[in-house]
Amino acid sequence: MTRALLVIGCGEPLFETALHAREAGFVIVIADARIQATEPSWARRFQPVLSDDVEALVALARTLERETELVGVYAAGNRGLPAAAAIGAATGAAAPRVSAVEQALDPARAAGAWKAARLPHAPSPASLEVNAFFRDGALQPAGIFVNEATAQGPTSFLPGGIDTDDAQAAYALLERGAHALGIEDGPVSAALAQPGGDLALVQVRPRFLDGLRTARMTPLVYGKSPFQAWFAALADVGGPFDEMPGEPRCVAGVRGPIHVTGSSQDEVASKLDAACSVSAVA
Repeated sequence: MTRALLVIGCGEPLFETALHAREAGFVIVIADARIQATEPSWARRFQPVLSDDVEALVALARTLERETELVGVYAAGNRGLPAAAAIGAATGAAAPRVSAVEQALDPARAAGAWKAARLPHAPSPASLEVNAFFRDGALQPAGIFVNEATAQGPTSFLPGGIDTDDAQAAYALLERGAHALGIEDGPVSAALAQPGGDLALVQVRPRFLDGLRTARMTPLVYGKSPFQAWFAALADVGGPFDEMPGEPRCVAGVRGPIHVTGSSQDEVASKLDAACSVSAVA
């Protein structure tokens, strides 16, 4: 039987993600009301359903169950997370737990869970954003973006120049923060602040960061997408296919819709300044 993945809310970009799913032996079914164009050729099926229409999405998943083996559900944005969790509960497909989504999306409940677990948390703007996924209960690191405020606008760098100890501390805090919310499987990301220099949790979500950084920037830096590794884990193909490379091969940066690569953060920042200046003139 065909093995399928249901993606709620396309996000950007999804074409690369669909290719990785195909490599792992899956077909992708898209549920996104925002797409008005012809059904994407790389999608097995396209359904114009709102990301927060839980009842309609669960009904779609039930239909897919009769036609395919529904292996997993992924929500590209926060609005789709409740539906993804509901589908997982209804079908047994890989998805975040309902209770975990409810806690993650409620700042007061999340803060309470972290306080009970004695984890530092803060409402401060995030200086780091961390991507990872759980495989067989173990956290698989998938990149740390360092956010900087520049005169030309907010900029995000990968890997951002943080040292090994700080990176390990960020991943450890993400893992503990996720466990406190009940997130123990699949994609996970966190926004971290550094009030007074110490790491603190701002938010944790049972999904990857946005598609631009996850599906395009991360492969440029590490040679592999977190989606690619997670799909391999879902397909149970084993390592090294379900692991992320440990060493970056370049530095990438993004400002607005513009992303570039270079050999250093200074070079990337200079390229972004130049690209944004040209864009502004145009």
